[in-house]
Amino acid sequence: MEGRTEEDLRKLINYTLDDLKSATRNFRPDTVLGEGGFGRVFKGWIDSNTFKPSRVGVGIPVAVKKSNPDSLQGHLYVKSDVYGFGVVLLELLTGRAALDTTLPTDMQNLVQCSMSSLNDKKRLQKIMDPKLDYRYSPRAAFHIAQVIIKCLESDHRKRPSMVDVLATLEKAQSMKYRPKGNKASAIRQTSDVHHPNYPRSSPSPLHYKNND
Repeated sequence: MEGRTEEDLRKLINYTLDDLKSATRNFRPDTVLGEGGFGRVFKGWIDSNTFKPSRVGVGIPVAVKKSNPDSLQGHLYVKSDVYGFGVVLLELLTGRAALDTTLPTDMQNLVQCSMSSLNDKKRLQKIMDPKLDYRYSPRAAFHIAQVIIKCLESDHRKRPSMVDVLATLEKAQSMKYRPKGNKASAIRQTSDVHHPNYPRSSPSPLHYKNND
C-alpha cells in the first residue's frame, strides 16, 4: 500500500459473477469469513499482478460479499468489504480460521466467540495466536483489536473506511515491542533461527524491529 493515495484506494475493479465464484471456489461454506447485515462474507484469492481469480493460498486474500436475496436490504456497500477485512485481521490476531467445524459448537465461529474479548486487555491476551509467544506489543495488539471491533460493527454506516483502517494499522505497527529481562536475550537468540525446510512467513502487523 506504500505510496498509494486515497484516490487510488477508492478505485474499484469490476468482477463478473463467474470471477467471484472462481475466487471463492463457488462460495463454498468453508470459505465463509462471517455474516454481516446484508449477507455472508467469503474469503477468496486473486493474483497479485493481474488481479484475476487465483488458486487458494496464491496471491492476495480478498473478502467477497454475497448479498442475501431474501433481505429487503440486499444491496452491496463499499463498507461491507470492511467487515470481511475485519474478520481477516481477527484470523491473523488469533491464529484461527473464521470457521472451524472441528471445535465445539460454541467455538466454531471465530467472530462470535471472540468479540467479547477484544475490548478487554487481559482476555485479549488469552485469545492471541500462541505462535506469537508473547513477542508483540500488547499496546499494539489492543490497538488492532479496536480496529477489528469497528470493522465488525453490525451497522455498516458506523464502520471505518479502508483509508482510516490502513492509517490505524500503520500507527499500530509503529508501536515497538519491548521485551523485559531474560526474555529479551532469549528472543534475540532465537529470532534468526530458521528451519531450512520451511519458508519464511510474511510479517504480521504485530512483528516489529526494535531499533533502540
